[in-house]
Amino acid sequence: MRLIANRFNIKLFIVFGLFLTTLMLLNVRGEDVVDEEDYSLDNDYYDQNPIFKIYDPYENFNRKVYKFNKVVDKYIIRPPAEIYGAIVPNPAKKGVNSFVSNLKEPLNIFYGIIQLKPNEAFNSFFRFFINSTFGILGIFDVAELAGLKKHNASFGGVLKYYGAKQGPYIVLPILGPSNFRDGFGNIIDIGADPINFVKFKNDAKFLKIYYGTNIIVTREKFIGADKTLSEISLDEYAALRNFYYQKLNREK
Repeated sequence: MRLIANRFNIKLFIVFGLFLTTLMLLNVRGEDVVDEEDYSLDNDYYDQNPIFKIYDPYENFNRKVYKFNKVVDKYIIRPPAEIYGAIVPNPAKKGVNSFVSNLKEPLNIFYGIIQLKPNEAFNSFFRFFINSTFGILGIFDVAELAGLKKHNASFGGVLKYYGAKQGPYIVLPILGPSNFRDGFGNIIDIGADPINFVKFKNDAKFLKIYYGTNIIVTREKFIGADKTLSEISLDEYAALRNFYYQKLNREK
């Protein structure tokens, strides 16, 4: 495999261009989209919860995307995820998860640098080096055994670090629940994935397998949880939205 310099430079330029544009659009020094004084019983866009706030002005559109995702999941994503979960033993699943996670370490290094967090950047660098060699391409997380804990960085986290606000709740096709900041960040994460910049033989086929595997492995983790959600809630959309904001609140 070999790195395609021109391709890398163009994509890197696009990523930084989008980064600067996003900071301007989200008005990083301004007020949050959700103000404390707006959090009242008179506003239909808020879930009245004392712990977290929900701002969902695009609910009608979001519900349509949610229904679309449900259909795609039922007929395309969930079946292979269930097969993967049923036939692959847990040690092998752990190896696949570790391998996929290791491929994202270079992006963690990059995000650590632009967030001015050298400790996290060096931590991710040594994790990638150790796991790619002694861990057999990342199949085994040897670095964690050595005391190097994984830091999951994202472009949404970079935007948050520089002061960008969450923005409204949105449901992305395939990717699911998010908000303007993190949704945009997810798209950049996919485009900036180092695997996109490396040239393989039959690389188009490899990328399809890589991203397909990512989706299936991630989906398999939530089989059972989605069934529980549908059984205990009258409104799956609202329940998932609440779960998303609870998770977001815990990560603060």
